[in-house]
Amino acid sequence: MKKKCLMFLLCAALLLSGCSLFSAGSDTGTLTIGSSLTIDNTDSGRVLLSNSNALATNGLYYVSWGLGGKSPYEDGEGNTSELHDARLHLLLGEYPSSEAALSSMNTWLDSGRAEYEVLREEETVCNSQTYTMLIYRFRAEGGPYTNGVSLFGVCGSSAVCIELTCRDSFADDPEAALTDFLNCCTWLAD
Repeated sequence: MKKKCLMFLLCAALLLSGCSLFSAGSDTGTLTIGSSLTIDNTDSGRVLLSNSNALATNGLYYVSWGLGGKSPYEDGEGNTSELHDARLHLLLGEYPSSEAALSSMNTWLDSGRAEYEVLREEETVCNSQTYTMLIYRFRAEGGPYTNGVSLFGVCGSSAVCIELTCRDSFADDPEAALTDFLNCCTWLAD
């Protein structure tokens, strides 16, 4: 009886929060991430894979999309899965101050510099928001994704890391694809 009651409460909580265990890929329209960011999610070229916005703790929010076609990938253990040509990951942190947001963003940026073989680093502006952009290749060989572009930025007391990781089969220009995504993002007043 306790298990049935617990399952009922869990399902009710998910439904009341607007979340569904089966909703990945079905969200269209505008996604609101935390209290800081909205995303026009009407581009059919991006397939929503994960949105933990309703389940976020400690002010961290994670959303991911698949881009391009899908093809099989076999990992080192012989397991096969269907992977998109590219994956877009967004991590948003909301903090009590702009200083805390900047500190977090710098930690993420330093981690990216250490993790990837950075080919180019530059500052870019999109929709009046400044970002640090890393263009890189993955150091480890044998993984499904070989290269990528990451953006790191701060707006008010929020920090964001947006990464587009690509397989060799991704036909689009990664920087242009990420810029197209940024044009769908609107920062809300802090």
